[in-house]
Amino acid sequence: MDIKFLVRGIPPYKSTPADSLERKRQKSYRERLRSEAQKHFKEPIMGDVRMEIYYTRAKGRADPANIIGGVADA
Repeated sequence: MDIKFLVRGIPPYKSTPADSLERKRQKSYRERLRSEAQKHFKEPIMGDVRMEIYYTRAKGRADPANIIGGVADA
């Protein structure tokens, strides 16, 4: 079963927030991803999972490893 979906905007990433504004931004990135994922997954995933992330860095400071970790954690 293949499930694909697109989330526009800055992805969630792993980084310690510098201040309360950054905490709010990071929370909004996670919530946007979770909201889109919930449209496609009605039950918890059981078994093997393969995840592909296509990301073009236009803005932001997070490196690819932090983005992968942030998406997986969200």
